[in-house]
Amino acid sequence: MTSNWQWVAVFALSGLAAAPLAAWIVRLLPARLLAVIVGGAIVVVNARTLLGALAYTASPPP
Repeated sequence: MTSNWQWVAVFALSGLAAAPLAAWIVRLLPARLLAVIVGGAIVVVNARTLLGALAYTASPPP
């Protein structure tokens, strides 16, 4: 049970470290570039779902 709380602590501490860094980066980058980066990240993260929706299979031929 303690390992679950350790993960919670790790995620909380990493969030505390990442939030100021993200705020600083957002302040520096132009809005259009930030939108392209976020949109690209969403596409990359959901690539498997998108390929599945297009009926593409990644399995090798028999």
